[in-house]
Amino acid sequence: MNDYQISDNELIYMINESNESAYQYMYDKYKNLIYKIASKYKYNAGQCGLEFNDLILEGYVAFDVAVKKYKQENNKSKFSNFLQSCIEHSIQNILRNNTNKKNNVLNSAVEYSLINEGEIADINNCEEQQSQKEMYNLMISKLSDSEKEIFKLKIKNYNNSEICILTGKNLKAVNNALSRIRKKLKIELSG
Repeated sequence: MNDYQISDNELIYMINESNESAYQYMYDKYKNLIYKIASKYKYNAGQCGLEFNDLILEGYVAFDVAVKKYKQENNKSKFSNFLQSCIEHSIQNILRNNTNKKNNVLNSAVEYSLINEGEIADINNCEEQQSQKEMYNLMISKLSDSEKEIFKLKIKNYNNSEICILTGKNLKAVNNALSRIRKKLKIELSG
């Protein structure tokens, strides 16, 4: 590609005409965005058994889908906004899918780094961890299924808007559920 600035709309047109160098130029232009968005979810990935590279790969797939699906004449947003949205949703979907119950066995498996010649490595404060786990289980048992889902996302540091996206609920429903959760947890902790 030439060194002059080519607009995203021109690049999309060229890509639709099977111009490989335009695709590569577009990829080079936005690969940092893929890494930036994936980095935002790195902690969450580790919590559900995924690696950072899984998020990057999902970002690449989302990039490819966005390039193929973007239609400038039917789209009111800029390509960069459309792409960012596609990457975010794709990564959130893989995280949501990997937190489902069917993946719990894999996600809760002991990490290889904790295994030392056939024995589990020493874990600090096992009793304290067990006590915290019992308290967590007691608190979570008081919540409805919907509240449990929202609570688990909240303690993984998702904000309310992200919880809306991941659960498919509107913001008011999420806020109401969080309010009920707080009330139930206050009662449980004070009782």
